[in-house]
Amino acid sequence: MINHLQDCAEDYRGLDRVYLPQDVLAAHDASIGMLDGQRAPPALRGAIGELARRSGALLRDAAPLSGQTADIRLALEIAAIQSLAEHLVRRLERRDPLSESVHVGKAGFAVLGGLGILRGLGSILLRPFGATRRRRQ
Repeated sequence: MINHLQDCAEDYRGLDRVYLPQDVLAAHDASIGMLDGQRAPPALRGAIGELARRSGALLRDAAPLSGQTADIRLALEIAAIQSLAEHLVRRLERRDPLSESVHVGKAGFAVLGGLGILRGLGSILLRPFGATRRRRQ
């Protein structure tokens, strides 16, 4: 959902695709045609903000997954993705994806991924000894 939110104008203009739920647009008095503007009107910003907050809530629910994953490589990958996704959600809550970049560049991607990996390592190191082994059985 985060990718669709940050690319909502591009997807509409370039691909004639809209991934924003109609019920959320309607609840904010927003319309698909608003995606063609240079800036998102308040109604569309409200809809995008709501969807970003929903995504943020799902990310908070998923936060423990990295520390619960037995495979260390996969756990660290999950932690890196979690970090990047959380950052993008915060940007979507503050920025207008029609007129402002929400994407992160290569350096930002590396920094956010690295921070996520460090956070993931912390979760792994704080696991009770043998917890991973018990989960596998």
